[in-house]
Amino acid sequence: MEPQPVWIGVDVGERNTSICFLDLGNRYRIEKVGGSRVSEIAERLDALERSRIATVALEASAGHRLPRELAELGFPVVTIDPGRARKFLSLRQTKTDENDARGLAEIAKLGTTSRLAVHVKNVTCEQLRFQIVLRDQLVRQKTALRNALRSHMRAFGFEFTRLPPLVELRKQINAQFGPASDGLGDTKEDLLTLLEFTETLNSYLARLNRRLAQRAEGLAVTKRFMAIPGVGPIAALSFYSAIENPHRFARSRDVGAYLGVTPAHKQSGSMNRNGRITKAGNKLTRSHLVMSAGVILGHANTDFAVGDWGKELRSRVGRGKARVALARKLAVLMLAMWRKGSKFEAY
Repeated sequence: MEPQPVWIGVDVGERNTSICFLDLGNRYRIEKVGGSRVSEIAERLDALERSRIATVALEASAGHRLPRELAELGFPVVTIDPGRARKFLSLRQTKTDENDARGLAEIAKLGTTSRLAVHVKNVTCEQLRFQIVLRDQLVRQKTALRNALRSHMRAFGFEFTRLPPLVELRKQINAQFGPASDGLGDTKEDLLTLLEFTETLNSYLARLNRRLAQRAEGLAVTKRFMAIPGVGPIAALSFYSAIENPHRFARSRDVGAYLGVTPAHKQSGSMNRNGRITKAGNKLTRSHLVMSAGVILGHANTDFAVGDWGKELRSRVGRGKARVALARKLAVLMLAMWRKGSKFEAY
């Protein structure tokens, strides 16, 4: 008699990890592991014969290190999109780590993991992605600091619609709040502290931007991307790190749906229409592509076929829709160049 297959669901937590073993007869067993160390999880999985393990399913929120290292150890790992898995897991009214692990094992047994799975990137791509995400977070903090600085300064008599250079701001603060200013010493200190934070953040962002620009110039594929008018180092690296492997798409145009810049199709009875874009996939990369499309529509001087198409579309449907449509065209163009190893050609 051949050994029955077993499907395994792994729900990873900070303190404990729940592992569910589910067999063909829907009998299951839950085991607990302290933390999320690969060695301990692998030890529990190795208690079962490797030939019996059909699938080891875990959510992408567990990080990329764990599924990558388990796969290197020879386990058939599938990483599932947590947003889609949540719809299945929410069928149980009681949410526990054990129920989540059991639900992941059931998803694996149903054979739907291919539709729910996400691509696990390599270490180099993940490190690059971390830098891009970090830059985005710091840019948001920079905007918040500058807005706070401008708001506080206007409350104490400074009049300007936009902040002058930070060196000039320091001179204005020192002149406005001199040593004879009664009761305003704390205000001066607060403003100068905000200014120091902003200067430090600006300095680090400038260094990070230079490193990313050098990285983009050093990679052959991103250097080719930057030959497209409107596509800079950040957009090129963002697209590169979001895709990693261009050959996992059957057609170049499939990348539009992957990044969520294609219309959602809704059909029911006699109703059949296209709605707004799905906004699936990576939000940050989608925003970088949309910004590049905006540059092409508004500021790029070099004419090329895709840019001409976007400008013609803008005259018919408006700037907003044209920018999103052009972002999709850019994604398809960049993936096609990547797959073929070709250079950018304007026409």
